This record gives sequence, structure tokens and C-alpha cells, in this order.
Amino acid sequence: MHSPIVDEAEHQDESIKKSTDHVVKEYNEGKKVYFHCAGGSNRTGTVTGGTLMTLGKAKSLEEAEEMAKSARPKIKVKPEMKDALKRIFPNA
Repeated sequence: MHSPIVDEAEHQDESIKKSTDHVVKEYNEGKKVYFHCAGGSNRTGTVTGGTLMTLGKAKSLEEAEEMAKSARPKIKVKPEMKDALKRIFPNA
């Protein structure tokens, strides 16, 4: 599935949510899931964080980012993507 998230753009909430929901759906169906972006750090980290939050594996966005970094140290979620995640997960 191709699910573009525009780097360096604001208000990517819908595309982030769509990507996260797709990963979670496939994961819950027992499928192996792989996702990436060109750089492998910002958008990958954003979808990973959203996935961990949706699955309840992280209690906060900070915890989700740290979990993602422990698996892929190069992850660095940019402020505009963090802001989008905060809007998607306002209680995190």
C-alpha cells in the first residue's frame, strides 16, 4: 500500500492516521507488516509512534518514540509530525 505523508508539511493528520490504521489492521490480522520512507527516520518514526499508541503498547508519544528509537536509533520525528500525533492522540 502506498500511503504518502508529505515531509516538511503541516497538518498531515489524515495521512498519518490512514497509514497508522492500515498498519494496525494488517497487524491485527496476523500479517507481517513492513513500512518505510525515503529517509527512514521521520515519517517511519511517526507511523511507528502512531501504531504503538493505537495498539496500546506505549502510554505516551514520548514512550512510543523511545520504543521506536530502541529498534531503529536513526528515528527522529520532526516537530510538525509530533504536533500531528498530538492532535491524533490528544490524551497521550
